Amino acid sequence: MPRARSPFLFLAMFVAAGGCRPGAVPAASGDVSDGTFVGPADSPDAPPPDPAGSPPAGAASREEGAPAATAAAERFRWTESPTLEAIPDAPVAGEVHGAPFPVAQVLFETGRHEWRMYFLEKPLPDPTAAIEGMRFLRVNLPSDPAVGSVQQHPLAYGGALFYVDVPGAPGDFTLWTADNAWVLELTEWNVRPWDPAGPEVQVAGRAAGRVAVCYRGGGNYRNAWVAGRFAGAIVRYTREPRFDRGCPAAPTGG
Repeated sequence: MPRARSPFLFLAMFVAAGGCRPGAVPAASGDVSDGTFVGPADSPDAPPPDPAGSPPAGAASREEGAPAATAAAERFRWTESPTLEAIPDAPVAGEVHGAPFPVAQVLFETGRHEWRMYFLEKPLPDPTAAIEGMRFLRVNLPSDPAVGSVQQHPLAYGGALFYVDVPGAPGDFTLWTADNAWVLELTEWNVRPWDPAGPEVQVAGRAAGRVAVCYRGGGNYRNAWVAGRFAGAIVRYTREPRFDRGCPAAPTGG
């Protein structure tokens, strides 16, 4: 699978497509956050530093690492219909390509069409940093998050993407889209409203809950999943939360 030459060109096309078409698409390693906040920290579009006194970037389990992934793997198995009852009472972690997928940080942010939830294999250097240089799983939430809410996605294509290494191709990475099913319960959503006078990227608060995401494999891609509990997840605005929830048209040019 050839490597993409420009992650920025690829992202522009993928945002326009909205993830509406199936397939694993090659992408260069680096900035891949689907257009909501992309670019190196010193770019003109980079957000301001986290305000003084803000809590540290929320991590799912920065200290537990491999033991957390092992604990989750021992208590969770891939299924077409994940339930809240099946979520392990352990820090969120996962599996991809048959190997542990550590979740160092959970993040919620506003996209063009919906709230998005990210599972990052490395913690961000600060809550407003770009998502770059790491694998991640992203799911799009069909409704706005709220404390006590439960959201579900039955096994179907769309609404999620996995930025992963290509099996058997060291150094190559891809945006893998596939059938997925998930369930999310939020036990905390401590988030202040968007500030019209503030910067475009705003750290809004923190969230906690439990989640299970099952990602269906195919070909060289094995079934993958992420499951467990999380606390102190970063919630940030990367744009004003005014959503067009429809699926955009596919790109017309290369």
